[in-house]
Amino acid sequence: MYKPLNNVEQHLEKWTRKKYPKLGKRLARQLLGKIKEENPKTFYHWTLGLGQKAE
Repeated sequence: MYKPLNNVEQHLEKWTRKKYPKLGKRLARQLLGKIKEENPKTFYHWTLGLGQKAE
């Protein structure tokens, strides 16, 4: 059931790095974290235990 969600975070990171080519891996994750704070429903898979943990 959760197989499609397993790589969601990696795909989001790739999308971020494609959209903003100058970002490295760490900065892409930081940007995704900022977006998560603004709209938590976008990153619902994190609440399921997949991907990064909310702090």
